[in-house]
Amino acid sequence: MSAIEKKGNSTSKWIIFAVVCLCVLVLQGMTYFVVTSRVSEWQVRGQLGDLFGITNSLFSGMAFAGVIFMMLLQQDQITIQRDEATQERDEARRSLETQAQANSLTVLTFLLAHYEARLAGFEGQTATGPNGADLIQRRQVTQERRSALEKILADLHNDVVAHFGGLNVR
Repeated sequence: MSAIEKKGNSTSKWIIFAVVCLCVLVLQGMTYFVVTSRVSEWQVRGQLGDLFGITNSLFSGMAFAGVIFMMLLQQDQITIQRDEATQERDEARRSLETQAQANSLTVLTFLLAHYEARLAGFEGQTATGPNGADLIQRRQVTQERRSALEKILADLHNDVVAHFGGLNVR
């Protein structure tokens, strides 16, 4: 149920409550005018006033209905708060997942810079002599690791772009 529907539901409850209260007031006013216009003796009016114990119980019942109505409103508010808390929790979870991806991206970018620095260190060296085969092997392993890391970075970048709906993510 959307917030607008919930607000409309709450408004309709207030309207019902106001209509019921208005009906009670109209009924009470009509009773007063009927009694004062038809009964002229005070003693009879006093006995008739004793009959208004029913009105007292009517107002007690209305007060009880008001308490129940307020409990229903409170229940609606609690439901709204629970829904908002669930949304906030989901948003926090998504934020943590995005932060974890960003942390992974930072670590992988640092590692890529490390491999590039190692490859730059190999450029000035020649693969001759007894250590030449070892140098060629280390250079090849570093290049393979760098290529694999670039693929991982590209996949992660695509995931991030997909997560943000193709917004201007570089």
